[in-house]
Amino acid sequence: MHPILFQLGPLNIYSYGVFVLLGFVAWITVTSYDARRRELPWQEIILFLLAGLVGAALGSRLVFILMLGPQPELLDFYTLFTPNVPHFHFLGILIGGYVGVVFAKQTLNLKRLIGDPFALGLAAMMSFVRIGCFLGGCCYGKPTDLPWAIYLHGAYRHPTQLYEWAFQVAALVVMWFLRDRMPRPGDLLKLYYFAYAVFRFFQQFFRDDNPVVALGLTVPHFLCLGILGWLAYVFATRRRQHPTEGWW
Repeated sequence: MHPILFQLGPLNIYSYGVFVLLGFVAWITVTSYDARRRELPWQEIILFLLAGLVGAALGSRLVFILMLGPQPELLDFYTLFTPNVPHFHFLGILIGGYVGVVFAKQTLNLKRLIGDPFALGLAAMMSFVRIGCFLGGCCYGKPTDLPWAIYLHGAYRHPTQLYEWAFQVAALVVMWFLRDRMPRPGDLLKLYYFAYAVFRFFQQFFRDDNPVVALGLTVPHFLCLGILGWLAYVFATRRRQHPTEGWW
């Protein structure tokens, strides 16, 4: 664990904040690059980036409310972007960001399926963010005696941050290869959501930072099942949709 990356005089530069910032830059850069490569309208991309950012911020806060309860600081949405209040939860980003983009599309009646560049951007973002989690000591795993365990918070634990880092890097490589080989526009993003929901569902059994809420499962477990259920619905009804247009 290395929470302070370096110091500038009396100012501490924190690892987590630096890598979250790098992740955000990677998200914007990779998404914009692939959108331009696909010759998608830049006006729509900027609009959906902003809609996704607002939805992600709200979704992240709502996930923390589900996990921690209606604490006063979590219910104060004026603190969405303050560093001392929990607000960055990737499942909340995936769900809230998607809802934000769908809401913007429906409001403006834009049916173009442009989700694929976002899939690459999300994987690139989290490849940086999970390094910040590892250095900062959050998102930690349960105690274990495996040879690759890391000492954190008073015990040797699963390096769950590195498990997800490896997943995100592998997902980025695979999706880069598949980006022009998917059956329909938007399928790359759906593939990423499916793969991450399955990965995260099983990874949750090795994490030690989320309370069990029911049936031996945590809130992230149920969110993953919700994503998989939504994907099943989308693919069951996709024959009714135009192959290149739709809200989803």
